[in-house]
Amino acid sequence: MNKKARKSNVRILIDGKNVSTDLAPYLKSITFNDKTSAEVDDITITLDDRDELFCDDWMPMTGDSLEVEIICDDWVNNNETQSLYCGSMEIDLVEEKGPPNEISIKAVSSFNSNIRKTLNTKKWQKSTLQSICQEIASKHGLDFNFIPYLEEDKEGIQIEAIDQTDQSDLVFITKLAEDNDYVVKLDPEKLTLCAQAYLELQKPILTLSKNEISNRNAGRQGFNLYKEAKASYFCPRQKKNVSAKASHKDVVLNNPEWLASHTKPKKKKQSKKVATIPTKPISFFANNGGNKVLIIRQKFKSEAEALKTAKAKLAQKNRGEWKISGEVMGNPFLMAGIVIEIIDYGQFDGFYYIENTTHSRVSNGYRTSFVAHKILIEAQE
Repeated sequence: MNKKARKSNVRILIDGKNVSTDLAPYLKSITFNDKTSAEVDDITITLDDRDELFCDDWMPMTGDSLEVEIICDDWVNNNETQSLYCGSMEIDLVEEKGPPNEISIKAVSSFNSNIRKTLNTKKWQKSTLQSICQEIASKHGLDFNFIPYLEEDKEGIQIEAIDQTDQSDLVFITKLAEDNDYVVKLDPEKLTLCAQAYLELQKPILTLSKNEISNRNAGRQGFNLYKEAKASYFCPRQKKNVSAKASHKDVVLNNPEWLASHTKPKKKKQSKKVATIPTKPISFFANNGGNKVLIIRQKFKSEAEALKTAKAKLAQKNRGEWKISGEVMGNPFLMAGIVIEIIDYGQFDGFYYIENTTHSRVSNGYRTSFVAHKILIEAQE
């Protein structure tokens, strides 16, 4: 059977009304940005306003709800449909420019805006990261979901004392989560606190070869990497400065079972050329390479808290050793927060965590671009 031509369509709802057919003759592009962090997802719809409808009677109002779904027919196999639902959005901005006349409708993920706009001041004492996030979620009418990686985190990540000073609740808990290498994800009805290590040890969803990725930009850097991190603070009880140190080895994931279950045997390539540059696909830090120390200057209430932050900040910096960005044929499954495997790319082969994606549909074409970093896992060193 011959492969049918791929087709992509969009379904657009504004304030619950399906306007897909009405907008179709004017639709120029749709761009959906999907992010892993607490930064909100956003979408932009660009319309041809040659009939001057959208700057007049058809102009949508800011605050209107917007839902978009990208539907792919016969994309991978004949008679199969995949779709990407971009979530419930709220129109935040409507812009007109020209000539030629063009309207852009920009929307962001809709949720209780108080959590990201209202500034609060509060002192938190003898608490845990989980309980603080739980209290803030309840305050805003949200369910709370906690996903740890380490067994010790299940007992509670201790927070001796911390001040929230003229900060929105979302900014406050996002910073608190980052200090412990956790990610905050906000949905309309739920706040999720998830360990970054847990996200990076998911089952790989996709395998991409080098030749499938266009507009590639892959790099391996050593300048902004650190051999260890040092967090210092003054302890009033001991009346002295206390330091907590974490080394690169402390933040490399050690899970040989996961790696063995997802790694496929590689075929050895026959090459007639002799390598003239001595190089190995190992980390910059192998054999104690590198000598930079990351100094962390902020207030801590305990050595355990300082050590947790030192590990978190070190991991966040060193995840940038191997990075790649690129573009592939539109793929509804290529989303921020998943793990993929990249192959046929020499030393860039490996497992990568998707930091963010952009899904773009122009006319009938659908493309997905992404930014990813290689997972810090021991056997990949």
